[in-house]
Amino acid sequence: MKKRIVIAATFALSFLTPTMVFGQYAEQALRLSYLSYGGTARFTGMGGAFGAVGGDFTSLSINPAGIGVYTKSEVTFTPLIYNTRSFSEYFNNNQEEFRVRMNVNNAGWVFAIPMGKNNDIKYIQFGIGYNRLANYNNSIYFEGFNDRNSFVRALSDDATNANWHNDFYPQNPLYADELADAVNLLIYDQSVDRFRPDKESHVAQSALLRREGGIDELVFTMGGNYSDMLYFGATLGIPFMSYWQSYQYEEWDPYGNQNFRGMSYEEDYRSDGAGINAKFGAIFKPIPSLRIGAAIHTPTYYWIIQETEWMRMSSFFKDDTTKWSGTKFTPERVFEYSQATPMRAIGSLAFVAGKIAIISADYEWVDHSMNTLQPSRESAMRDANTEIRNYYTNQHIVRAGAELHWNNLYLRGGYGWYSSPFKNKDVNDMSLNTWSVGAGIRAGAFGLDFAYQNARSKSKYYPYDADRYGWYNNDPSPYAKLTNNANSYMLTFSFRY
Repeated sequence: MKKRIVIAATFALSFLTPTMVFGQYAEQALRLSYLSYGGTARFTGMGGAFGAVGGDFTSLSINPAGIGVYTKSEVTFTPLIYNTRSFSEYFNNNQEEFRVRMNVNNAGWVFAIPMGKNNDIKYIQFGIGYNRLANYNNSIYFEGFNDRNSFVRALSDDATNANWHNDFYPQNPLYADELADAVNLLIYDQSVDRFRPDKESHVAQSALLRREGGIDELVFTMGGNYSDMLYFGATLGIPFMSYWQSYQYEEWDPYGNQNFRGMSYEEDYRSDGAGINAKFGAIFKPIPSLRIGAAIHTPTYYWIIQETEWMRMSSFFKDDTTKWSGTKFTPERVFEYSQATPMRAIGSLAFVAGKIAIISADYEWVDHSMNTLQPSRESAMRDANTEIRNYYTNQHIVRAGAELHWNNLYLRGGYGWYSSPFKNKDVNDMSLNTWSVGAGIRAGAFGLDFAYQNARSKSKYYPYDADRYGWYNNDPSPYAKLTNNANSYMLTFSFRY
C-alpha cells in the first residue's frame, strides 16, 4: 500500500502510532504483535499472572502447561462489557470521548482423563476453545486552533514531491493529495514549480476516530501431569484478527478572512486476517508450595491479511456573493500481504499456601522489531520492514496477582505493566498499566466469577506530518496528548465434572 499522507489508525488501550514516522504497514505490524490478553474472570482478577498457576482456560494461550493442572473436565464462558474514556489535549483545548461495547472474552472446554494411580502420567488433558488476545474498541476526539501549519499544507507538499501538477491531474484520485487538488484545495505555482495550499496556517482543526475489532485465538491444546511434579502442554493457536476504523478530520478558517471556509477528510479502513502459531510450556512443582513455569510461543504467521480502504475529501469556499464546494472519492482499494510476528518467551513463579492463598508473577518478553512483512520483494514491504527495525524494540511485560480462598469464596487482585515498544519514547510511549480485582464462588460443580480491570495509558496522536520533506526548518508536527482509561467488567460461568 502506498500512501503519501497516512492518517494514523489507533487501537484499543491508546495504541497510537505517529504518522510522522510510520506508514500503514508498519503500524499494522505493531497492532498484531502487541497483545493484552483477555480471558476468564479468574485470570483477569489475578492480573493475568497464570503462567505458573494453571488450571484456568486462559492459560492455554499463555503457558499451555496450565492444562496439566486440571483433574476434572470443565466448560467456561465469559461475556464482557468494555468501556473506554479518552481524554485529549490539542493546542491547550481539552476534549473527552466515551464508548461502550460488549463481546465474549472466552469460551472453552477442557477434558481431563485420569490415567490411574499407579501410572507416572496421572492425567492427560485436551482443550478446545478461544480466548481474546487484543481488544481494539475505542474512540478519540480532539480539537484546537493551529497557528503554525495545516493539513492542507502537508497535502500540498506531498503533491509537489509526487512531481505532478494540474495539467496531468489524475482523473481517478487514489491518494489524499490528489483528492485535495480535485476539490480545489491546492494551487499550482508555475513560477516555483510547486503546489501551495489554499490555507497554510491559522486554522481550527478537529478529528474523530472510531475503531472496532480485536484478535480472537482458537486454541487446540494437549497436556499432561507427570507424578504431580511436572505439568506439560502444547497449544496450536489459530488467531483471527479483525480491525475497522472510521476517521473524520476537519479544518476550517474561524475568521472568514479568505474565500477558503473549510475542508473535511474521511477515511474508512478495514483489515482482516488469520494466522497460526504453536506454544509449548512446562510447570515444575519441586515442593507443594512452589511452582515454576516457562513457555515459548513461536512466531505467529498471518498468511492472509486483507486491507480495504476508501477516502473522501470535501472543500468549502465563499466570497461576498457566492458559495461553492466540492467532494471527491477514491475507489475502494484492496491489498493483501502476510506477516510473521515475533516469538515470545514467558517465565513464571507461583507460591501456593494449600487451599488458602496463591501469589503469582509472570515475566514476558517480545521484540517488536522482529515483525516481518511479506512479500519482501515489494518496495512498500521493504520500506515497512526498515521502519519496523528502526523504531520498534523489546517490550517487557510483568503481571502479578494473588488469590485468597475461604470456604466457597475466592477474592483476587492483580497488576500488570507493559513497557513501551518504541525505541524513542519522545516520539510515542504506549506503555500500559493495569490493575484488577475479582471474586468467585463455587457451588458444587458450578462456578461464578466476576472481575473488573482498569487499563490506563498515555500517548500522542499525530494527525499529519507538518514537515515531511524538511522544507520548513523542521516545523514540528502537531499532536494530541491522549490519556486513555479502559474499564472491563466480566463474568465467567463454569461447570466442572
